[in-house]
Amino acid sequence: MPRPRGAAVALIGLAFATVLASCDGSDAPAAVGEDSTDGFPTASVATTSAPTLTPTPPVAIATVTVHVPEGEQTERLLLVEGTALFVQEPEGARREVARFEDDVGSPAFPAWSPDGETIAVVVRSFFRGDGEADFGDDIYLVPATGGEPRLVRPHATRGEQVFGLAWRPGGSQLLLGQIVLALRNGIPTSIEDAAIIEFDLESSGERRIVERAYDPSLSADGTRLSYVAIGELPTQASVVAANADGSEPVTLAEPGRFEVTRYPRIAPDGNTVVLTAAASLVRSPQPTGPRLVERLLGLVEPLAPRRAEAHGIPMDLWLIDSRTAAITRLTAIGEDDPYPSWSSDGQTITFIGTNGLYEASAASGDLVRIGEGRFDGQLAVAPD
Repeated sequence: MPRPRGAAVALIGLAFATVLASCDGSDAPAAVGEDSTDGFPTASVATTSAPTLTPTPPVAIATVTVHVPEGEQTERLLLVEGTALFVQEPEGARREVARFEDDVGSPAFPAWSPDGETIAVVVRSFFRGDGEADFGDDIYLVPATGGEPRLVRPHATRGEQVFGLAWRPGGSQLLLGQIVLALRNGIPTSIEDAAIIEFDLESSGERRIVERAYDPSLSADGTRLSYVAIGELPTQASVVAANADGSEPVTLAEPGRFEVTRYPRIAPDGNTVVLTAAASLVRSPQPTGPRLVERLLGLVEPLAPRRAEAHGIPMDLWLIDSRTAAITRLTAIGEDDPYPSWSSDGQTITFIGTNGLYEASAASGDLVRIGEGRFDGQLAVAPD
């Protein structure tokens, strides 16, 4: 069941003034077909009147209204479905790896260990309106063959969230995006602190790698890092690539390049970043109605329950060359909260949204639908 939307109401006022200040009528990102600065083709799809492919939850969602041809799954997948984790084989066989009780939290940001034997997952517990109740995100490890989840990093303070996980190549350390919320009378009001943290699984030691950042992703050899950097204002989020220790950062997408930016995932070779993003929805100095609401909800998404507030804005996958910062639109279907993952060879990007499960060629943009979508679904492609 989707989480209630009431927890976000107290956060809307926080973002409201920022949104109005940022809507200055500046040029929005170019439309589909105008972003292939490096000759990279966009996905070829034909417009139809296709119906919603999954049951509509009681919140606004974006509906895919283009025809995407059916295809076969080629990768082994780890899927988040509700409170459970499933492994799905290319031939269609499925098995449950772990299930979390509702009072524990909801799994998110699943990540295979480099050897494919262990799964790291964030279990998220959100603010529900009680100014005294504990909430925050914990990290668990689960055997890939299934078994009892093991808590390895509980949240240290009330309101501490984890947004994104990545394994170091050796399999003994994790990178995580930590967000600490400022509380007033027990109610979240803003982001107090954010950093990418290196967490040692053997000693439980931690060190900060990048300040004011979250959602880390590492290349296969562990030498290159991508993440979302937070500016002085909530609207000033950018996509950055750097060395694995956070040194020599390069901004790939400036603040305001996209309406909403999520889930930057660096390719195995470190040369390309795929991300989920929405082109500008606000094109006037004074946005009103649904567009203003959508933008507000997008801005407060790291502070509020994902199961409602992360949805409603049509998004696509975009590619950014980490060497030249050239940006290319990979898909043009307007999915609801698509979540991507690279294949080990870097040739294919698998992603899931509310309306479908897909595979896209990173070289051509060719896109096929390989299964049903999932409201608030996430996934990870298994290593070779």
